[in-house]
Formats: sequence, structure tokens, C-alpha cells
Amino acid sequence: MRHYRALESDQLVPAFQPIVSLRTGQIVGAEALARWRAPTGEIRVPVEFIPLAEETGQIRQLDRQIADRAVARCADLLRDRSKKFHLAFNVSAKTFDAQYINYLARLIEYYAIPAERLTIELTESVMVGESTRLKQLLIELRSHGVKVAIDDFGTGYSSLSFLKRFPIDCLKVEQSFVRDVVDDEDADGGSVEALEGRCGAGAVHDNQ
Repeated sequence: MRHYRALESDQLVPAFQPIVSLRTGQIVGAEALARWRAPTGEIRVPVEFIPLAEETGQIRQLDRQIADRAVARCADLLRDRSKKFHLAFNVSAKTFDAQYINYLARLIEYYAIPAERLTIELTESVMVGESTRLKQLLIELRSHGVKVAIDDFGTGYSSLSFLKRFPIDCLKVEQSFVRDVVDDEDADGGSVEALEGRCGAGAVHDNQ
């Protein structure tokens, strides 16, 4: 029951992880990470409450609450055209559907922010399964201007050639995957370069 109370109060908050340009060393954005601030003052990380929220169906409310609060906190930075600031946040596979895309469109309109400065992060596991339906959802999302990132690539079972079917803007590569590609002489380095070329600066190495 505690996670229900957390959703109904101010206990769920976004924690912002800076995104730094390797070229300039400047902060160019932030990733909003869900944190549970317990009444005792203890800060709990997603692994302690996200699985339960997904199991109970509360994940939709949680994802929207974090997005709401993150955009509200960063709205001025996102609207400032003199700064190259963008905001990313994670979305559960159980949240990402046509209703969520409509919700994002309303959020963008309410805060009057440039849609292209928002990035939705989906885990690699989302890509496996209903690929046709997912591709249509991603096309619809990007038609609003919102960017799409695949998080933790290399931890699941999808391949680079499989991912190239989808309209994505950024690939966050899990550290062990990069290490394996470097160490494996037979690894498909050409595919890595091709995807990185398509994503531009969006192909990144995820150290988390």
C-alpha cells in the first residue's frame, strides 16, 4: 500500500542526471530519473518500486507524474532558445501507447515547450514482440517532434539490424556491449557505425 500513498502525495520526484557534451564539456540536457522520497527522508531507487508499480498497474500514473514534474521543473530551460537543453525520461512498456502519446502532446502544449527538446527512453525489451504496432506508435510520437531513445541496448536479445527497422534517434549502449564489440574480432562493427551514422550524436555509451 505504501506505493499507492507515494503516488497520491509528493513522495515521487524526478532526480536529474546531467547530460554533458563530450565535445564542449557543457551540460546540454538532463535525464529525469524516478525517485521515491520516503517520509523518513530515505531516497529509494526505481528497482525498489517500479516492478511493483508495473505489477499493480500503477506504472501509468507513475510515469506521467514523473514526466509532469520533470517538465514543470525544466520548462524555462526547454523554452530558452539560446540554450541547447533537452530533457529525457523513461517510459515503461506498459505505459507507452496511443493514450500516452496524446498525453505528451497535451503536456507539450500546456507548457509551450519545443517538442524536439523532449526524448522518450524505452528499454530494448520493448522492441521485442509487437514490432508492427510499436513502429506505428513510434512514427506517431515522432510526428509530434518528440525524439526516441533506446536505453540499455546490449542487455536484451535484439540485434542492430532489427533496431534499424524502427524510427529511433538515440541509442544508449550498455557498457558491457561496447566492451564485447571491441574485444570480439567477428563483431559487426559495420552495423554499429551505420547506426551511429544514422543517429548522429545520438549514439551514446551508457555508463549507468
